Amino acid sequence: MPGSEEKPECEGEAQVNILYSAPGYAVLDPHTIYNWGGVKIAKISPEVVVKYGPHVFACYTYDPISRDIDDYGSLYDTYILMSFVEGQSLDKAWETYDQATKDRITTQLKSYLHELRAITTSSGYIGSADSGPVTDPMLERYHTKAQNDHHRILFTHGDFRFPNIMVHDGHVTGMVDWEYSGWYPEYWEFARALYIWQWQNDWIESLVQILHPYYPEYAMHSLLAATLW
Repeated sequence: MPGSEEKPECEGEAQVNILYSAPGYAVLDPHTIYNWGGVKIAKISPEVVVKYGPHVFACYTYDPISRDIDDYGSLYDTYILMSFVEGQSLDKAWETYDQATKDRITTQLKSYLHELRAITTSSGYIGSADSGPVTDPMLERYHTKAQNDHHRILFTHGDFRFPNIMVHDGHVTGMVDWEYSGWYPEYWEFARALYIWQWQNDWIESLVQILHPYYPEYAMHSLLAATLW
């Protein structure tokens, strides 16, 4: 056509590889099994899942029933590669279990938490599992009064609740979401777990068997939480 220009065809292999990055929120993985609040979990192989998003923080734990493989941070997101835990979260299964199954789950969790809380720190360090700061503003002042406090500092999951406990065929298969884990006062696990779940069902009966109850500390935690939030 008169006045038109012919565009040259590209022959041969590309001479330059152009590298680019895309923010996590713009890329949806077809194998996504969880997507909420900017945090996604996608299964990338039969045995590995990746958790990523702008509000994901990487940490390593010593828990015997879950395993972080690696982590990678970028300008936009943090990516954590984890072993895949089979099953469903306990919040979806609990009401379907008979009492014998609930008792078995309770016994297993008590054993796992006992082993986890046996990990102590001789240095008196209080903070997250990746040697960062404390993960809750209510603990920020704990450093200043820790010398006069009789509570032991134990390794803590920090978010021990139904959705973070995985089960399959009436057995515990793993615990997930370790962003809030670290070394904290011994009452912290119970106070947070009871505050988050409140008294919604008979899970509380199991909780007081799994974790030693700290009711005065729970009451103080609830009062501070209500004041702050």
